[in-house]
Amino acid sequence: MSSTTLFEIPFSEFQLKNSVSSALQQSLNNPTKFSIESNLEAVVRSYMQENLKNVRLGSQCENCPPNNGLRTNFLITLQIQIDYKISFKAGVHAGLEYRFGDFYSNQSLNFSFYNSGLGTPIYDNSKEKQMVVVDATIYLGAGIGKGEADAMNQYIINYDTPIPVSNTFKNSGSYGAAFTWNSAVNQKFNLGDVQRMGVWNFRSGDFGLSTYNDSKKGYIGGGTDHGNTGGITLSFNIANWGNLELGYQNFTGKYNETGAPEQKMKYLNYLRKEKVITKDVFKQKIEELLEKSPYHSQDNYQKSLNRASNFLRFQKDKNSIRLDVESKGWFQNSIHNKIKDSKFEYDNPKPINLWKEDTF
Repeated sequence: MSSTTLFEIPFSEFQLKNSVSSALQQSLNNPTKFSIESNLEAVVRSYMQENLKNVRLGSQCENCPPNNGLRTNFLITLQIQIDYKISFKAGVHAGLEYRFGDFYSNQSLNFSFYNSGLGTPIYDNSKEKQMVVVDATIYLGAGIGKGEADAMNQYIINYDTPIPVSNTFKNSGSYGAAFTWNSAVNQKFNLGDVQRMGVWNFRSGDFGLSTYNDSKKGYIGGGTDHGNTGGITLSFNIANWGNLELGYQNFTGKYNETGAPEQKMKYLNYLRKEKVITKDVFKQKIEELLEKSPYHSQDNYQKSLNRASNFLRFQKDKNSIRLDVESKGWFQNSIHNKIKDSKFEYDNPKPINLWKEDTF
């Protein structure tokens, strides 16, 4: 289906004669003062409606396919926490999107710098100097979309990292992979410490969903279970009010893979894989282990990075305000309980934070 402008509607001589003849015939059968005008108007209106469904008026055209070609965008974001201390988050995001019919691809390079919130440690006292943390992320994604709608943000590894080129499809779905290095978890740069996350983004009209996780199942992530381990964002476009977003985010420090609980878990998985023990015995042994040692082994610093947030954000144009209510990782822990895996300990003495954000 091709896009047509108002000056390209294909009125042919045959179609115009057909319209006039039809109007005249109806007028002779039922002569009234305005029958010719009204009948001709009705026929032309019907023809126009049939053809205008593919006409692009401004940026709106429900049945037109998306524009082909390359789109780019560059964003700078700045967030200030409303508090007595100077707390900030800043981001630099450069991205491109290529559309070919109903198919599209997204690539972006993202840097985040922050000294508060998820990704930073919980300090023992308020006088401790706040460290500045860096996230560096490369994102590669592809998807399918139809129709056009108002722009809506979709996200990569957390609610602070939007895909730079906003989603303007009416309906779409995409999958991508994000490769991230985080300075709080790793402290020194090493390619072997780059974390891989799977990213799913969906949109249907005024509703959008972004979900991201480092799990191997369902997301094809790296299975690292640290750093930005997972989250979900639900977006709602509310007419002239802007966008409403709500969701859950999770960040955890590294655990000690050579710790006693981890080694016991690894050994039990080996026995089950080699069929040395039955499924029932394996299940019983795992339950006994998790009852005795429910949490991963972590040093005090890595444990201080364990944070989870439930959030609500109101976004209008390039400004937004977000309420964070931190919790003890209820979403992550419920998943770990289900899959019979070790959990993380959480301790946040100040769970409520308010952020003001601007995008440039």
